[in-house]
Amino acid sequence: MREQQQDSCSIETLPDSRGTLMLVCDGIGGAPAGDVASGLARLHFVEYVRRHAEEPIASVLQQALQYTNEQLELHTQLYTRHRGMGTTLTAAWIRGAELWWISVGDSPLWLWHKARLQRLNADHSGRAQQDHNGEQAKWFQRLQENRLSSSLQGRAISKIDANRHPRRLSSGDQILIASDGLLSLTQAQVNHQLTVSTDVQQGSEGLITALKQQADEQQDNTAIALARLGSHRPLRIRHAVALLSLLLIGSSLALLLT
Repeated sequence: MREQQQDSCSIETLPDSRGTLMLVCDGIGGAPAGDVASGLARLHFVEYVRRHAEEPIASVLQQALQYTNEQLELHTQLYTRHRGMGTTLTAAWIRGAELWWISVGDSPLWLWHKARLQRLNADHSGRAQQDHNGEQAKWFQRLQENRLSSSLQGRAISKIDANRHPRRLSSGDQILIASDGLLSLTQAQVNHQLTVSTDVQQGSEGLITALKQQADEQQDNTAIALARLGSHRPLRIRHAVALLSLLLIGSSLALLLT
């Protein structure tokens, strides 16, 4: 397990009815200052989007990502002990009934629609290429899974996943972003928790509880950002964030942000 909470997450209501921004960053384990990297990435990405929220969404997300990466590089130039730090970043922007996203790394973005769960973004880790033949030792599988093929570290970003056209949403849809600690659950388990929940508070807490019940000694800290679209027009978004910090407090924290 990580020796500190290296996840950072946020759900922001953008000014002038520009929509809702969801964001999860997961600092790279084994590198210095992963908590610093994820926290700075969250702050700079949100800052940029807020300043440019009236511009086309797809281009703002791309520019915000590059700006954030540049700020990480500037930070490591000033604080040389943090050189090598890095983080994943997955962001989703909901405006009306449209969803845009951008991601680097392995923090998953899911869409729950009518009791079916679909991952929307690419997985930039060894997990995506892993051969699931069941013959590898569990520790070796985890080592391979955790190898990122793309991350934010202040240098050129090798892989970026983003949608070119908005994904249409319907009332009742749920959008979930999490750090890879949630991948200790199967997709079926995640789908079940979202299906049986009656609101985002219950859904986020249910996912954290399911992780605890795994009783996995190697369970990673986990950040969750969850949003659900209401049934009214315009669609009203309710959202919640939750953190599982196994080493720091040994319990979950959920906050309703409506």
